Amino acid sequence: MAARPATIRPKPLNVPVLDNNPQSTLEHTTTVPIFNGDSLARVLRPVISPQLMLGWSLGIVYLWFGALKLAHLSPVLELIRRTSPLLATAPFYNALALSELAIGLMLLAGVWRRWTAASAVLHLMGTFSVVFSSPQTAFRPSFPILTMEGEFVMKNLVLLAAAGTLWLLAGERANSH
Repeated sequence: MAARPATIRPKPLNVPVLDNNPQSTLEHTTTVPIFNGDSLARVLRPVISPQLMLGWSLGIVYLWFGALKLAHLSPVLELIRRTSPLLATAPFYNALALSELAIGLMLLAGVWRRWTAASAVLHLMGTFSVVFSSPQTAFRPSFPILTMEGEFVMKNLVLLAAAGTLWLLAGERANSH
């Protein structure tokens, strides 16, 4: 017998009404539907795991950034020129673009999860290194005030945490088999 699909039903909740009009016919509280996020999580959990969500979202970012680099449309090229001039030369820049595309495709496909996540961690550590190798690019006038480039690089902490989480989860799965 097939399982019935879960339904999402808002829970009614008494909410105070901000109405001080003496002629109002509203009561001082009223019942309104409130969305229950737990219900949505129960519906989504059998369809997609947190690990898949992380992998797919990170994969999309990698594909997008790699494709922009390969098409020479990425705004990050100028940042790379200032912080790692050798990496901004055609062979290395194209290799970077292709590696980002490969990581993105592998994350989306869910193949070689442990090695793909480890590659992403190493790549993101490299991008984050701008903070140390070129602090004048990341901070202005000085630490802790971030430039736009610094903010761009600092967001990689979140991407690094996502890739690190995928790496740890893939390692747990590999060790349990």
